[in-house]
Amino acid sequence: MKNDLPERDGLPEHLKVLLDNYPREGWSKHRNFSELTKFWLNRHIMFRKALETLRSEGDHFLDGTRDPQHYAALITKVGGFFINELHLHHHMEDQHYFPLLIRQDARLSDGFELLDSDHHQLTELLEGMAKSGGDLVNKIRSKSEASMFAADNLQKILRRFDRFMDRHLTDEEELIVPIILEYNPQINL
Repeated sequence: MKNDLPERDGLPEHLKVLLDNYPREGWSKHRNFSELTKFWLNRHIMFRKALETLRSEGDHFLDGTRDPQHYAALITKVGGFFINELHLHHHMEDQHYFPLLIRQDARLSDGFELLDSDHHQLTELLEGMAKSGGDLVNKIRSKSEASMFAADNLQKILRRFDRFMDRHLTDEEELIVPIILEYNPQINL
């Protein structure tokens, strides 16, 4: 399906109805741009940076410029943080933000179904990432010769995940921030 996360190259046109009125470059200057919205967008930046760190460190490990034990510790720390925080982030969106925001503009209800579908797809990828990362850490710690193969496998998963997550985060931002700017819903957590 064209709107499926792996196939999508942006929000479907019918979901850009508010984005056309609120282009990204003006968001932070809008009177309804709140500290909570800024915090939420900064979480997205944090996820992108954590994923970039994992990919960059994996490249260094594969080219032999990163100590294996350092890399294993980084996978455990940054990878665990990334996975746990992303699960929590999606839970907060699904349980608190989305139910409130979906009521603001019925024209955009398909967008929330799209984002919910993305969350399910990303969860499956996160599970694969966790399994692959755990396998790699075990191989590094046991000094297995298969650690390079396992690292390459994790890099492939991270590249795929990075592409999908960036698409999801961008689409989510471009759907939600214009709703906040237009309707100024009172979001309390």
